Amino acid sequence: MTIKRLDHISVVVDDLAAALDFFTTLGMTIEGKAAVEGPWVDRVNGLEGVQVDIVMMRRWTLSNDLGPTCRQALGHLSTMT
Repeated sequence: MTIKRLDHISVVVDDLAAALDFFTTLGMTIEGKAAVEGPWVDRVNGLEGVQVDIVMMRRWTLSNDLGPTCRQALGHLSTMT
């Protein structure tokens, strides 16, 4: 199977400010920022109580840590630091 199209990448990071510094140094620009939470966010993530700050950069979303409930549920995944 080959990838035919890649529209978006989401990266969860421990330090959002450091990640922003890194990606802007690479030449990416910030397209928007938001704090997201609520039933829709819980549903699309398959978790409850998600509260996250996100930064949109062209085809990338950087988000901060999802909180203790989500960390426990996603403990098997690595995060970029």
